[in-house]
Amino acid sequence: MPGEEDLNDMPSQTELARNFSGEEEEEESYEDGQEGGEEPLYPGLYKALYAFVPEGTAEMALEEEQVVRVIGRGGGVGWAVVARPEKDGGGHALVPESYLEPVKLDDEED
Repeated sequence: MPGEEDLNDMPSQTELARNFSGEEEEEESYEDGQEGGEEPLYPGLYKALYAFVPEGTAEMALEEEQVVRVIGRGGGVGWAVVARPEKDGGGHALVPESYLEPVKLDDEED
């Protein structure tokens, strides 16, 4: 069938849902950091406690002890939005929130 190969190259609905479902809604719902009894996630520098291998294009690999800048929550419960390094194309990516430990939060004084 014409165009059938094109459909095989596209991400599945599951992949799209895993990476992009509700990203804006989740950010808004966690804005005050108290929904669902979760602790607030403050912007700043965080250290990766464990290595992480991404499963989707919206996720970013982490190496143990790597320091990343957290922007906030997004991508669903348990995901943090981080600034992707310029050497990796810049922009934002998702990493598991539970893999991160705060190093220096943006609102902390030097």
